[in-house]
Amino acid sequence: MLRQRFLGLFLSLVIILVAIPGGSTQAVSPTPAYTTPMRIEKVDYPANTYTGTHISLKYNQDLNRTYISYYDATNQDLKLAFNPWPHIQGICNGIVGNWTCLTIDGDGLDEHSVDDVGMHSSVDVFTFAGDTGISYYDKTLGALKFAQYVCLFVCTLTLETVDDPGANQEAGSFGTAIMFTSAAIPYIAYSYSNLSDHTQDALKLAHRVTSGGNCGDGPSFGKWQCDVIDRGTNVGHSPSIDLIENPLLTIQLAYLGNQNVLVYAISGTGENCAPGTAPYWACNIIDLNGGGDVSMDSYNTIPSIAYYDPLSGDLRFASYIGPVTDANCGMGSGGQFQWRCDSIEPIGKNLPRASVSLSFDGSGYPAIAYQTVPDLGPTTLKTARPLTAYNYDVGNCGPIPPGGFMPIWLCRTVDGGGAYTGEGAFASIGLRSNGLAIIAFTEDDNYNLSQRLMVALQQIYTYLPAVRR
Repeated sequence: MLRQRFLGLFLSLVIILVAIPGGSTQAVSPTPAYTTPMRIEKVDYPANTYTGTHISLKYNQDLNRTYISYYDATNQDLKLAFNPWPHIQGICNGIVGNWTCLTIDGDGLDEHSVDDVGMHSSVDVFTFAGDTGISYYDKTLGALKFAQYVCLFVCTLTLETVDDPGANQEAGSFGTAIMFTSAAIPYIAYSYSNLSDHTQDALKLAHRVTSGGNCGDGPSFGKWQCDVIDRGTNVGHSPSIDLIENPLLTIQLAYLGNQNVLVYAISGTGENCAPGTAPYWACNIIDLNGGGDVSMDSYNTIPSIAYYDPLSGDLRFASYIGPVTDANCGMGSGGQFQWRCDSIEPIGKNLPRASVSLSFDGSGYPAIAYQTVPDLGPTTLKTARPLTAYNYDVGNCGPIPPGGFMPIWLCRTVDGGGAYTGEGAFASIGLRSNGLAIIAFTEDDNYNLSQRLMVALQQIYTYLPAVRR
């Protein structure tokens, strides 16, 4: 711990020395991305309004732009925020600044509905064109919806109802997750609830088709294919999706099954999911103790899952490693464990919901953004990364390896909250290829009885040397 503090102090001094005018013109190495401090800023914060929940964040490397979908509870709208800077300034609720905020659905204007829409949103962006897709829940209809916002020379917005299951049924009420293929085809994993018979609850998967699909409503009828991947009581909550093209498409899903078990499903490998569901899918239980949120990402096609264990109150991390001696969970068809499941840090027991988000950087290092909920004091936004990302020797969280003496992860507070504010709900993280993180999250203001959309981001500043004449 002393060495860790010394390194942090040393890096801070390096930043200060580089910034001092009149200093040496000798080049100084930049601060490593992993140790760069976080800057906190407000994005959407109208007074006396509950906004900025049900957040999803996507960082687009091609545009160097961050997109955030979120829910405005006061106005019951789906909204989208993105940062147009450094090129131009944005405007959000009449305030000129770093972010542009748009109402995508719910206010009744233009193509928008007047429904209560925007909970359980998920956003993805297709390559350099900035083709933005959002999956979300229409509470009024109990339906899954899809919004597509495209800005090339002219900005266009298209809203579609993907799955409207009818009375006593809901599509997306316990989560949605979207991802585009390289051909710009959206795939959406979502929960399906049968309120009359919960044994028919399901995890479903929808994707866009040109014609002949079995779902879609109104003008979108037949333009979507919706398949049941797994079925059972409370199956399909908190879905997460990842697509692999090499070159054939492989779909990976992580979600909660019956009794909150953590489940991983993959396409094209077998048929051991629930009877009567989509063929050629394999479903494997990873951990018997799972809980929302579930967040999956992969590096070099190898999947990992960050999740919450309500029994222990721990943030957990599961990674596929194959049938080796270190595997301790996720039994495969051969009867051997193929995953490694580790507790990272206690975040609070028996939480009604947990806030967990996972992403990998370009070097293959995972980063998890999450909220801790202590018995006393404000909620806190934190991050967890393995020590190898920092090149440190001493960690403060995560597992202790066999024969070792210290944890091998480093957990850090990003925003600790205050006397009247709680931080970190609905956290969603994105990483640039160099490891710089950006996290969108909800700030609860208990004094002003409001919520606001916040962002924590890392930036490396370049200081030009002062030249004496």
